[in-house]
Amino acid sequence: MPDEAEKFGERALGFLDEHAPGIKDAVIGSFVRTPDDYNAMAGRGNLYHADMTLAQLGPWRPTPSLSGYRTPVRNLWHSGSGAHPVGGLTGWSGRTTARMIDAALRGSADTLRGRGRALLGAVR
Repeated sequence: MPDEAEKFGERALGFLDEHAPGIKDAVIGSFVRTPDDYNAMAGRGNLYHADMTLAQLGPWRPTPSLSGYRTPVRNLWHSGSGAHPVGGLTGWSGRTTARMIDAALRGSADTLRGRGRALLGAVR
């Protein structure tokens, strides 16, 4: 008998299938985590690696000295839940970090638009 997490996953997939017919049949496997699962992993820590406070959001995430995806260590970049925009936007910080690295390797910010260009200029 499926547990609550599996039941929720099935319901969520059913909802998606109503709006994107065929997606349910395309899924070859799934893994659903519950709030209790996250609590067991993070303990008293923070899933987003840094507190969700104004001082650690946006261009200051995770801290002002580490914002902009580049770290003080040469060629070491920061990405993941603790990077802007936060872990709730799956993959976004990785995408942005990859674009920043690409632009840095090309020696130009031409491949970046908007905020990314400003961040690259700020961390050089």
